[in-house]
Amino acid sequence: LIPIPVNDLQSVLPTPSKLNPNADQYVTYFGRTPQQRYNSLFEGISIAFLGSMFAYFLSFVVGQFLATVLGIVFLFWPILSPEFKAYQRNWELVGGR
Repeated sequence: LIPIPVNDLQSVLPTPSKLNPNADQYVTYFGRTPQQRYNSLFEGISIAFLGSMFAYFLSFVVGQFLATVLGIVFLFWPILSPEFKAYQRNWELVGGR
């Protein structure tokens, strides 16, 4: 094995100040095969639909403002989830848990 210089290692591994996901993590999240892509798409659409229905019924209990904010989060979940999941993996890699 050849030791890696510290500068190269810091550019490869996530650090606490640099936990944002990179392009390879997005590709991994969305899937490499067509079946994995379909499963990822189905998961995102299902969460968006069921979450928006939950927010609609929740609006009768807690009010429209909170339900609207929650509904927007659920509707944009297919866009937000890769970012959150990659951030969580990076955090676990640097020993955050």
